[in-house]
Amino acid sequence: MKDGEKEKNFNNYKKITERALKMKLTRKDAFIAIGGGVVGDLTGFAASTYMRGIDFIQVPTTLLACVDSSVGGKTAIDTDYGKNLVGTFYQPKAVFINPNFLKTLDERQFKTGLGEVVKYSFIEKSCKCEEDLNLTNFLSEKAEMIVNRDERVLSKLIEICVKLKISVVEKDEKEGGLRRILNFGHTYGHAIEKITKYKKYTHGEAIVEGMKFAFNLAVKRNLIDKNYKFLAEDVIKKFNFVDIPEFDMEKMIELMQMDKKATFDKIVFILPTDYSTVEAFELDSKDLL
Repeated sequence: MKDGEKEKNFNNYKKITERALKMKLTRKDAFIAIGGGVVGDLTGFAASTYMRGIDFIQVPTTLLACVDSSVGGKTAIDTDYGKNLVGTFYQPKAVFINPNFLKTLDERQFKTGLGEVVKYSFIEKSCKCEEDLNLTNFLSEKAEMIVNRDERVLSKLIEICVKLKISVVEKDEKEGGLRRILNFGHTYGHAIEKITKYKKYTHGEAIVEGMKFAFNLAVKRNLIDKNYKFLAEDVIKKFNFVDIPEFDMEKMIELMQMDKKATFDKIVFILPTDYSTVEAFELDSKDLL
């Protein structure tokens, strides 16, 4: 399968399920997803619906999939109306993470995963993990080694992110409340992906811009002070993410209203309220203009 969000579609879903039917796979068999987030999401959705549910195994090969999408059981495909609007909650039977796969990534794909990693640093306390993992400090102190893909540092980084993700999913598997915090940066980020037709920016690049938007909005609403915003921006700058220009806000609001987290005429934003702490807010479009 080719890479890219555009591959997460009904046509590829049909190819997988029809191939499985042709091979006469039964519920005693399993699907194996070897690849990044797109492969995992698509394979998981196919597995959750084939024969009303067949086992599947995740073997993530990108940083983004290792730290985020392979863990937690969200599966989906995209539609013309938006991202991940058709999907299921379906847990993999197993997830096998081998950091050596990350050596095969080009710089841009590696950094798209770092976008999700940085996200965890800003939501860590809200994840309610029993351990104090201090991800923000880890990122600040080990930034150069992370960028240089030091194997031991990356293994520790993945471990921290997975622990945070598991802590959230164990408490709220189907996004009834707490799990919404994992969407920090995603409301605006998904709109960026949609308005650029999933062709110009990677998921991680869009999410980083979404987090910047969220921090600015939080300052505007007096949820945090500017000092914390500056600290967050310093962490983001350490990884030299691509700059994304502003888009027409009215068009962005229209896209965000189609987001699966939206409720009636409200747009749900996950916003920072304190150091490594976030909360969900339901906002009107006028709150964003």
